Amino acid sequence: MKKILLLFVLPLTVSILIYLYFFFQRAPFDSSSIPKILFTPSQLSNFTGDNDSPVYLSIVGHVFDVSSGKSHYGPGGSYHFFVGKDGSRAFVTGHFDNEHLIPNISDLPADKIFDLNNWFVFYRSKYPEIGKLTGHFFDEKGEPTANYLDFELKLKGSSLEKEREREFAMMYPRCNSKWHIDQGGEVWCDAETAKIGGVERDWIGVPRKYYKKPGSRNYECLCVKIEEYSENKDMFKSYEKCEETSSVCKY
Repeated sequence: MKKILLLFVLPLTVSILIYLYFFFQRAPFDSSSIPKILFTPSQLSNFTGDNDSPVYLSIVGHVFDVSSGKSHYGPGGSYHFFVGKDGSRAFVTGHFDNEHLIPNISDLPADKIFDLNNWFVFYRSKYPEIGKLTGHFFDEKGEPTANYLDFELKLKGSSLEKEREREFAMMYPRCNSKWHIDQGGEVWCDAETAKIGGVERDWIGVPRKYYKKPGSRNYECLCVKIEEYSENKDMFKSYEKCEETSSVCKY
């Protein structure tokens, strides 16, 4: 009898152990395998954490479950105004009233679109994406609307603009500067500014005013090669009462 019982129990035990081994060794859960849900604005408005409901929010039409951050997004939380809706505009305007807690971003400049995408990347990296919000960015089938395609197009443009700004900063490092109430201001270029951005430049340069927007009163001081200044006087302006070849200027 014992032999018969052993012959029955042993294979069963081994089978269970093998199953448990492969169960715990299997690949991590892949959230992308979950079918994405399509929400209408009315449906999404029900998920605000009230009455112990899950907490969802939408950014550029993508719906995220932020329930794990309920202390921030749930009732009484400092970001509760974002939930149950798509408030894409408010993420980059800094205004959190009903006028800005809307999905319309069509009039925002490229730099704001770039910032908005950074928020989108943040949510995608931290919270599970569970669906899409129909209406503004996606249609009733979950396909991108003209508004979403416009967002993507502007994002490409803003990314290119950021890349150009980085390249410009590598070409022309910022000056050192100091200001004293009695002595006024001073800007200068030296061996340290020549290494800004991790670039080994073989030139020091001279301080020049750079106006990003023509006609603006605002400028920043950049270190520029003297020969490049001579060729681009429309872009760079000299400091008054400063020798053109001087690496130190007072103002």
